[in-house]
Amino acid sequence: MNVTRTGTLRKPYEGIALFALLIGAIVGVLFIADNWSSAHTDKCALQLPLKWLGCAMAAHENLAGGLIAAAGALYAAWWAAGAVWQQIEDARAQIALAEQQREVVETDSFMRVISYYTRLLRSFEAAGGHEDIKYVNGLDALYKSGNLVPFFGSLPDDHRSLVRDVWERLSNLNYALVEARKVGQGGTGDLKTRNEINTSIGEVVENILANRELANDAVRHAKHI
Repeated sequence: MNVTRTGTLRKPYEGIALFALLIGAIVGVLFIADNWSSAHTDKCALQLPLKWLGCAMAAHENLAGGLIAAAGALYAAWWAAGAVWQQIEDARAQIALAEQQREVVETDSFMRVISYYTRLLRSFEAAGGHEDIKYVNGLDALYKSGNLVPFFGSLPDDHRSLVRDVWERLSNLNYALVEARKVGQGGTGDLKTRNEINTSIGEVVENILANRELANDAVRHAKHI
């Protein structure tokens, strides 16, 4: 992110302009006081600017001191205000940069969880067999492929719970499938239980598809598509 600090760039020019304006104001007030003040009769004669200014300041010492003090205070206040505004600009820039970095990290995490969901789905998409055995075959293939593993990475809480739920349910169904196959002669398993597991696996697959679409939506939103 490119951060433009216009306050810092303008400050020297603004400072010079303000300084010149304050000097002009001091000279103007002294000129008026020297020429139109009824309390002062010995007016400084028109002469070189610096000599006249020295004369006027000496003749109106208290007024000149007050003007210089007021101008100094005003200039200091302007400088302090500029420093405060610069700090505010820097803080805003840091917040914007942190937000941009968070979006990059979050988008990367969503891309990785999309890949995770796709790896899970690949085994089910390639699985053959009738509907009453298809998802069981897919889970078998997923387990043998070594991809039945939890997702590792940072995600917002709602998406983290979704991806954890998917892995836990598939792991539990895989365990239930193994146990069901122990029932019956030759480990063929109980047909009714297998059908129930197949249906449950199918429901998880539908959830994975929905979760992947949610993650895709999050990526599109982060990229402002």
